[in-house]
Amino acid sequence: MCTHLTPRNGTYYYRRKVPVNLVEIFGKEIMFSLRTKDRDAAKIKVHKWDVHYDVAFISALTPLEETPESTESIPATQTIKSKRPRLYEDLTIDDAETYAFLFNKRLRLLREEAITNNSWQQFNDYLENLIGNAEEYLRTGEHPFEDNPAPMWKLEAQLKAATSLRNNTSIPFTDSMFKASKDIVSKVTSTLSSKLLSELISKWANERKPSPKTVDIMTRVISRFESIVGRLPITDIKKVHVVAFKDGLLAADSSIANTNQYLSLLSTLLGYAASQAIIETNPASGTKIKTNVSARTKRSGFDLEALNAIFNSPIYISSDRPKGGKGEAAFWLPLLALHTGARLDELCQLQVGDIYQESYQDESEDSQQAWVLSITDEGEGQKLKNASSRRRVPIHQNLIALGFIAYVQSQKGVQVFPDLKPASAYGSLSGNWSKWFGNYLRNTIKVADTKMVFHSFRHNFKDYARMAGIPSDVHNAITGHSSGDVADNYGSDKYPLRPLVEAMTKYKVTGLVLPMPTSRG
Repeated sequence: MCTHLTPRNGTYYYRRKVPVNLVEIFGKEIMFSLRTKDRDAAKIKVHKWDVHYDVAFISALTPLEETPESTESIPATQTIKSKRPRLYEDLTIDDAETYAFLFNKRLRLLREEAITNNSWQQFNDYLENLIGNAEEYLRTGEHPFEDNPAPMWKLEAQLKAATSLRNNTSIPFTDSMFKASKDIVSKVTSTLSSKLLSELISKWANERKPSPKTVDIMTRVISRFESIVGRLPITDIKKVHVVAFKDGLLAADSSIANTNQYLSLLSTLLGYAASQAIIETNPASGTKIKTNVSARTKRSGFDLEALNAIFNSPIYISSDRPKGGKGEAAFWLPLLALHTGARLDELCQLQVGDIYQESYQDESEDSQQAWVLSITDEGEGQKLKNASSRRRVPIHQNLIALGFIAYVQSQKGVQVFPDLKPASAYGSLSGNWSKWFGNYLRNTIKVADTKMVFHSFRHNFKDYARMAGIPSDVHNAITGHSSGDVADNYGSDKYPLRPLVEAMTKYKVTGLVLPMPTSRG
């Protein structure tokens, strides 16, 4: 029996409850997509992840079991005291106010991370569950999820901290808390004082779930950092060391773009160290090299002359299919990009099941249906740039008239563009195709302006959406752009379909001559 396997919308997920004494390390539950709809393939992946987490749990438990914790301070109704690591492990019932203060501080840090990472709803759900579970246990004496919950005084303190955060009130730090907090911070600091950045990568990767490629790049960045400034404990790293790293990269002829990428990844890991209370602040903050080149000057949308040249090239007027264009991908990818504003990676990884009809109510409250294109990371091998990239886009009438739906329905396999293959183990499906398109654009279509590249279609979509009077929040929802406004985190995680459909009916590229509609299958 495969106990940690669960289906969700046809895709299988790994889902496993964390042992109660490891909740503050791994969270209450581990759950992530296995990126497959095939049950047999999912079972194989589940067994591999079971082994991984068995080892991880044992490794995390080992140091905790070396020194059994005294239970003298536990109320009589609590027979077992869970070993909970981090700042709270040495507190007793006499330090309940200190525990509440520290727990509230930790929740505030998590809330700040959630706002930064556009995961406000997940944090809000976590907070409400925390409050609800604590209230239920204190009311009934039976915890809804844990067989061995924290002592009663800790749950009371957690409830106080969580409700204080929800109500936007503060827990004052009193003199009576000072000694307990000082002793605990001192112990934690001494434990972490020798920890290296290279040793933090696995914990960061386990918690943040970056792609394997990103983990490999992070490992190389930290290795390069340590080769330039030395293997310093995290607590000893100062801004001067980060600046020395930057100067060392530039002295080795690293480009400004590459240097900034290295600094960005270093800042990510040091920021994570700060969030884990290993260091107070991120010493890499503000060290990137400032340039006067904006995204608008590096790339621009195609002008009308270039657009007409692209869509009246041999691919569109004589059904030419160059080898590097990978069959029908050469025809559809530019059209899709112009009419959706989607990124090339998002379009290349489309699967047949990502194109479907969805119902909505029009202005008269009559039921309507629209063809939509789902941009998601739930399928095998699919990835997204960030959380706001997950969306569905109404399919423009031009694409339907040109035969896109018929083309998708004619595919026998999973991929919409089956001829696309990754360039390497970590390569995306778009890598080789992007190189081909660049050559085709310059040499065949004769678009010479180097600021015009495939990504220019995304700029075009934003420009023409604004010209059509489409509200910014609507065209942001279509392109997967986040405004950074906290208010965007409220409401459903799916933007209403009707305004998206209405926006697509307004969207047009005036003066563009598209190929004649035909049935493409």
